[in-house]
Amino acid sequence: MRISSLLTRALLVVLSSFCVAINVDAYSFEVNDIYYQINADNPSEVSVTYAMKYDDGANDYSGYCDDVVIPETVTHEGSTYTVTAVNDHAFYGSRWLSSVSLPATVRSIGASAFQYCPMLASVNLPEGLESIGDCAFYQDSLLTTINIPSTVKSIQGRAFAETGLTSVTIPASTTVIHAMCFRTCQHLESIIVEAGNPVYDSRGDCNAVIETETDVLLLGCKGTVIPPDVTTVGPSAFAYLNTLDEISVPASVQVIGAHAFFACRGLKRVELHDGLTSIDDYAFYLCTSLSQIHIPATVTDICESAFWHCESLAGALSIPPLVTTINNSTFSGCESLTGIRIHDQVTMIGDFAFTGCKGLTSVQIGSSVTDINKLAFSSCDDLTRVICLAEVPPVFNGQWPIECFSNMAHLKATLYVPQESLRLYRMANGWNSFNKIVGIDPASITCDVNDDGEVSVSDINMVLDAILCHHGDWTSDANRDHEVNMADINFILNQILGSSE
Repeated sequence: MRISSLLTRALLVVLSSFCVAINVDAYSFEVNDIYYQINADNPSEVSVTYAMKYDDGANDYSGYCDDVVIPETVTHEGSTYTVTAVNDHAFYGSRWLSSVSLPATVRSIGASAFQYCPMLASVNLPEGLESIGDCAFYQDSLLTTINIPSTVKSIQGRAFAETGLTSVTIPASTTVIHAMCFRTCQHLESIIVEAGNPVYDSRGDCNAVIETETDVLLLGCKGTVIPPDVTTVGPSAFAYLNTLDEISVPASVQVIGAHAFFACRGLKRVELHDGLTSIDDYAFYLCTSLSQIHIPATVTDICESAFWHCESLAGALSIPPLVTTINNSTFSGCESLTGIRIHDQVTMIGDFAFTGCKGLTSVQIGSSVTDINKLAFSSCDDLTRVICLAEVPPVFNGQWPIECFSNMAHLKATLYVPQESLRLYRMANGWNSFNKIVGIDPASITCDVNDDGEVSVSDINMVLDAILCHHGDWTSDANRDHEVNMADINFILNQILGSSE
C-alpha cells in the first residue's frame, strides 16, 4: 500500500506539470474596464496593469481595445488613488487598441507596456512623464507621430523600435537614450535633439543622435548626414535600416562600430575616407545590395563577419596594406567578388574568411601569410588562378587541410608560387592538391595590376587612373610599398622593358 501511495503521489506531480495553471489576479481592482495595481510602497498610488496571469509565470494579457483614457485618480471601495505608472506589459498585445491618453500624474511607462499593439495610432504622453521603458511601443507600426514630453529623462532600449515614426524630437531633459530605441523605424527621416541637452546633440541638422562628449553617433535614420567631426559610428547605429540607400562616412570617423549597418539590405553605396582605422564585427553584415566599397589605406582592422554575405559586392577587392589579419568570415558569401589581393602585411587568414565567394576567379596571397585557417576559400569553385607569394608555404589549419580550397579549385586553378619555392609547395600538405603548380617571378604578378594575365601598358594606365582620381586602389600598388604613386608606374615600366629591380 505504501508503494502504491508513493507512486500515486509521484504520478500526480508529473501530471500537474502538464495541467493548465490556476488563474491568479495580477491586479488589485478594476474600474471602468481598466485594471489597477496598488503600489506596495505607497498605498495611495496605483499603476495601470493587465487583467490576470497564470501561476506558472505565463501572462494572459488584458486585451484593451478602442480608445482608452486613463484618469488621474480612481476611486475604489471608498478610497481614492493617484495613477502614477503604466506597468510592464500592461497593454501588451492589445490588438484592437487604437488610442491611449495618459494623465499628467503618470511618471513612468514600463517595459513592453504597449508592445505589439498593431492598431495603436495615437498616444498622448503627458508632461511629467520621466521614463519610457524597453520595448514600450515596440512594433506599433501605425504609430507615426509622438510628442516626447520635456520632462522625460530616459528612453530605454527599443522603446519605439519598428514603429511608423517619421520624425522625433528628443527633449533637452533626456540624458539616457539607448542606441536601439528607434531601431528599424524605416520611415524615420528627422531626428532633432533640443538645444541645451547636456549629453546629446544633433549638430548641423544631421538627423542623428550624437553623444556630445565622445563625438559618437549613437543612432541614425535614413535622413542622417554624418557630421565632419564625428569620430565613431556607434554599434547598431543604423542596424536593419532597409530604407538607407547610401551614406558618406567622413574622414573624421576612425571606427565603424559593431553591427553599425547590420542588415541594411537597401544600402547600395558607402563612401569611406582615409582616417578610418577599424571596421568592427558585423559592421556591414547582410548588406545584400552593397555593390562596391573602397576600404581606405588607414584601416588596420577588418573584424569578424564585417562584410558577411554582401552578395552584390562586385569586382576586385584589395585588402589595405596595414591589415595584418583577415578575421573569421570577414568576406564570407560575397558571391559577386571576382578578385582578391591580400597584401604582404597580412599574416593569417581566418576560418571561412572567403567561403562562398562563388564569383572569385583570382586570389593573390601576400608574402607574409603563415596560416590559412579552416575552409577559408571553400566553395570558391570558379577560381582559375591562385597566387601565393610566401616563400614558405602557409600552413593549412583545420581538420582537413585540403578543405581550405574546394576540390574544384584544386582541379581548375593554376597555383603560382615563387620560383625558388616551387619544390616546397609541391610537397606541402594541402598545396600539393593543386593539379598545376607553376613557379614565377613575384614582380611579374604584382605588376599585373589589372589582373589580365600579362604586364603591359594597360597596367600603367590603371595605376595612372588611381593616382589622378585619388581613389587609392591598392591593387595598383605594384612595388608593394603601401603607396600608389609614380614609383609604381616606373616599376611596371621596368618590368615591361625587362630590367625590373
